[in-house]
Amino acid sequence: MARQIAAVLWEMLPASPAPPAELSTALPEVVIDSFPGAVQRKLLKALNGKDRVPLDAVLTAVYGTKNRDRLDALLQAVLRANRKLAEAAYPCTISKEGETLRFARL
Repeated sequence: MARQIAAVLWEMLPASPAPPAELSTALPEVVIDSFPGAVQRKLLKALNGKDRVPLDAVLTAVYGTKNRDRLDALLQAVLRANRKLAEAAYPCTISKEGETLRFARL
């Protein structure tokens, strides 16, 4: 009898909610186009809607070359873009992880 009651109660429980889908990191084009500085706009366009992007691919998208001499300038652009994202209250950030740049929601 107890097993039958437990089985009925088990069936009455709501199904477990599905885990929330990861929020998209895509920013509207209008937001990207409003960013000051061509380098920051190119950086955001290269990362927009993606999770991790290899540094060489970002360097090519932003500067047109894979030349690692531009890496310091790219990382400065990341800092400036993160500052502007925070000022504009967009819950996203760009971080360097190994040999990639990661664009993610906070």
